[in-house]
Amino acid sequence: MRHFQRWLSEPPRNETRSVCDIMTTELDNYIGSFLLSIRKADGSEYEPDTLTSYHRGIDRFVKEIHIDTPKT
Repeated sequence: MRHFQRWLSEPPRNETRSVCDIMTTELDNYIGSFLLSIRKADGSEYEPDTLTSYHRGIDRFVKEIHIDTPKT
């Protein structure tokens, strides 16, 4: 989750809102973009299992904070 939050705060996103305050559809877009763009420190791509782990970690966090309904 740390990697995702750091990614959100970096340019060009510069997201300052808490994950809890981001609309569900926007959060879905951010998560998809994150998973497609993240790379290892050496620039190589992560293995699919690693990306799945990142996705599951974000999903667990979202479920824990009860983001179940769209925010308006």
